[in-house]
Amino acid sequence: MGVFDKYLNKKRNNGDVCRPTTENFFIGSPEAESEATITPITLDQFFEDYLDILSQLNNEKFIVLGRKGSGKSAIGEHMFALAQGEPNLFCKFIKKPDIDVEHIVQIGKEQGYSIERSLLYKWIMLTHLLDLILQNQSAIEHPAFKFVKQFVDRNRGFIDIRKDEIRETIIKSGLTVGAEYLNRAVSAIGHKEREIKGGRADFYKMLPNLELILSSILKCDKNNQYIVIFDDLDIGYHTDNPNDIETTADLLRMAKYFNVDFFARNGIDSKVFVLLRSDIAKSILYTADMGKLLNSYSVELNWFEDIYRGDETKSFLRQFINKRISVNYNKLGYKINDKSDPWTSFVDEKSFYGKTGFKYVIDHTFYRPRDLILFFKDINTLKLELPLRQNDIKNALLPR
Repeated sequence: MGVFDKYLNKKRNNGDVCRPTTENFFIGSPEAESEATITPITLDQFFEDYLDILSQLNNEKFIVLGRKGSGKSAIGEHMFALAQGEPNLFCKFIKKPDIDVEHIVQIGKEQGYSIERSLLYKWIMLTHLLDLILQNQSAIEHPAFKFVKQFVDRNRGFIDIRKDEIRETIIKSGLTVGAEYLNRAVSAIGHKEREIKGGRADFYKMLPNLELILSSILKCDKNNQYIVIFDDLDIGYHTDNPNDIETTADLLRMAKYFNVDFFARNGIDSKVFVLLRSDIAKSILYTADMGKLLNSYSVELNWFEDIYRGDETKSFLRQFINKRISVNYNKLGYKINDKSDPWTSFVDEKSFYGKTGFKYVIDHTFYRPRDLILFFKDINTLKLELPLRQNDIKNALLPR
């Protein structure tokens, strides 16, 4: 309960007649990142896996497809939230605004360096997985742990390759990173013959040893799970740009390599996930091997498939909005007449003619969860009496 909630509900609790209104309602934020952290009711209170995505991701699937606003980031944020409460689960987001591979490739060209996207993605995945392992104090018994920590700390400039800092790093050091502590880590696991000569070397020359060390640590670390999530890939993406298409295809190929060849075949319980907009997936569909890869390893968020099938009260979108209505009614102390369908306490279906209230609302959307959130986003400022009537929705909520 919020600090002011007892005053907001005081009138009701004293038994006074008080018709419920939309004041203090929070249906949600259109951005899952905000809903996960800074909103009055957080994503963990709202989240339900209505489309059964997580169980499929527990198997061989690792790509989540969906239209913009369909809930891809919500899936990722939910996994991240789970990791905060689970001592044996470690999770990290890699977002394009922070690490833009194509941007780094272009900076390299400006400075006279040729950077292969696939090798850069491999470096990013390996180093970020190692960085996650460093958060796990139980891994300190591994002989390479302290050297890996020193390697990561000494080479932060080319590991936390932030978009606004990478240019300076490449200008100053090129593509090279310090090899000393990686050599010590390799020696610690009994592969002294694989040490890299010289104090520094190009990042891609480190990849075999980094992979060797990561494999050694993870095979000894059977009780923990490490997850890396790639998100916001649509930012700055152009479906007719060959570089954007190939960059995304390289990401999916490398994610497949880690999930299928590196993790699964070695019995390692870790995963790399990619959250990808459906139209972007279509734009790379005809790139070599992408059709088979997407067909084999993706799961799609599809909310509109069941809208016109049978009972609309059982539709996924109805369940989605019902959960959010229920959380608000419980928070504000309002009575829900039908707990199996809170919508009927929120909207007066009898005031609609020709179609149901739910159909009336979703026909003004693109059949996405974000659309329903946006539709009701400002009702807390309108203080409309509940249940909402058709005129309330028509006059106050529909865009003009």
